[in-house]
Amino acid sequence: MNSMWSLYRKVRITASDFSLVIKAINSRRRPSKSLLKRLLGLNDIEGVTAIQWGIQHEKAAISTYEEFTNQKVQESVLWVHPFGALGGSPDGVVSVTTIIEVKCPYSSAPRRYLTTWTEDIS
Repeated sequence: MNSMWSLYRKVRITASDFSLVIKAINSRRRPSKSLLKRLLGLNDIEGVTAIQWGIQHEKAAISTYEEFTNQKVQESVLWVHPFGALGGSPDGVVSVTTIIEVKCPYSSAPRRYLTTWTEDIS
């Protein structure tokens, strides 16, 4: 992972963490230690086998998506809300109204298949 990407994500509530933050707020309890570590960028998950699997297979998954849909996926960057505290980094941009978030679950490692889900945000 890019060190600058990690640095910029570290100071924001990202799309990956947003539902956990809302859940903590709605429960009216203190956030869990693991959530606080995530939000502060203190948990290093790069060495986790499942994370490595996803990183190693992301490009192949995007290529498969491109072939399956006949659409080109452009690389994406961290998108930051003008307020500054919120951000997200989709795995790619398909069009002005479509982004892609790739999941390569380690639990599915022995099987090879493509599941697609698309939502038009226009």
